[in-house]
Amino acid sequence: MSDISETSTPAITHDAMSFDKTCLLGLPFDCVSMAQAIAAIEHAIDSRSRCFLSTPNLNFAMTAQADPSFYQSVLDSDLSVADGMPLVWISRLTGAGVLERVAGSDLFARLTEMPRVKKIRVFFFGGASGIAEKAHHALNTHSPGAMSCGFYDPGFVDLDAMSKPEVIALINEAEPDFIVVALGAKKGQAWIMQNRDSLNAPVISHLGAVINFVAGEIERAPAAWQKSGLEWLWRIVQEPALWKRYVGDGAKAVWMLLSRILPFLLYRQICSWSGVSKTAFKIEVAEQDDRLSLSGALDRQGVRLLQREIDQCLAKRDGVTVTLDLQDLLYVDLFGLAYLLGLLGQTSGSVGHVQLLNPSVRFMRLARLAGIPAHFKITSHIQAERNRQGDKVVD
Repeated sequence: MSDISETSTPAITHDAMSFDKTCLLGLPFDCVSMAQAIAAIEHAIDSRSRCFLSTPNLNFAMTAQADPSFYQSVLDSDLSVADGMPLVWISRLTGAGVLERVAGSDLFARLTEMPRVKKIRVFFFGGASGIAEKAHHALNTHSPGAMSCGFYDPGFVDLDAMSKPEVIALINEAEPDFIVVALGAKKGQAWIMQNRDSLNAPVISHLGAVINFVAGEIERAPAAWQKSGLEWLWRIVQEPALWKRYVGDGAKAVWMLLSRILPFLLYRQICSWSGVSKTAFKIEVAEQDDRLSLSGALDRQGVRLLQREIDQCLAKRDGVTVTLDLQDLLYVDLFGLAYLLGLLGQTSGSVGHVQLLNPSVRFMRLARLAGIPAHFKITSHIQAERNRQGDKVVD
């Protein structure tokens, strides 16, 4: 029996940001350009639809390998963009489809620098003492496209203390369009996960460095440094304490390259030589129990077929649970893997649920080599129920 198990049955949600997703260092990323990301954020603001934006960089990806809740926060994100040239380089090496860096600081800058009749209302939450207030005044002094509607510095307190009803009420009363969180990546993502359902702002994101850039506390690296992937060196010059983090991230990245990325490329090539990765993708529908049995190779085109079948199952009735049986799934590319991760990451909504059953040995091998961390479990409730009934489960 596989060691991958899912502890809960997540719900499916639908939003306007229907971008292709790919898997990079075990995390799902949206294959978007800067222009597309900006358009998605603007759409969320204009339509008042929720958008939890995550901007993983190399440090973020490495931390997610060891922290289950941090990893889950990316799966739960509505939009996830690659904030770092090393991620783009790895994408080019693996063919993951992330062709452009979309840095959170650049994304925020472009949103706020574009003149607007109705300015984007920004709320700054966190940062070092006094920095949120400085960012508040600076944005209202210089930005043609945004205005700060408020700020709050929770200080050095725990998540529960900074999540009190009066704090959430303070933010909601300011009626922000975009909440910029700056608490440190792990704490920031955790605060968003804990409070996003209580917050009325359509867009929320942890953008730690943004608040310092806006406040003028830190100077952004020149464009040439950013494009060459040397922004980390610029940051070390300005913040010497960061050198340990960057050295650690570099060492972890080398380990990922040797232990995961290169073996993944080799295994993918073996699958190509053997013809496994070119096997026709098929879906067998068992309508009586809303079960879809998958076989062959799931690629980007197969994802579209699978999404259509899942939508049809979900349309039958509210609250339906769709089971995907992966026993005969021989191969999954990075787009197919990211799609399945996305299904497991959607944890809100009432349309229905999707769960995975019987992940094959090949699927498990590809998932682990693609960087899915060992702490992420994929065993379904149906599988557990069958085990209790004494039925044999085939991996």
